[in-house]
Amino acid sequence: MTIEVHIDRVVLHGLDVPPGQSRALGEAVRAELARLLAETPRGTWRASRHARRIDVPGLRLGGHHTVSALGEEIARCLGTGLNAPGGA
Repeated sequence: MTIEVHIDRVVLHGLDVPPGQSRALGEAVRAELARLLAETPRGTWRASRHARRIDVPGLRLGGHHTVSALGEEIARCLGTGLNAPGGA
């Protein structure tokens, strides 16, 4: 089984990423989402689809001490949004 995900951009309303940290944030999202996708058992993912947008209202923006921790939280919310009924 092959899973291919292309993310054009991540828009975070109400969050200022420190200067020079956007690349690290993107890498943290990529790494955690790849890990989550690899761990998900076959048959649990819904059919192929193209999503122009995935809203993740459960994202908690406060309390992250590092850009990596924030990226991991974003990836977890994206993973949930990708596989939720009525999601992407």
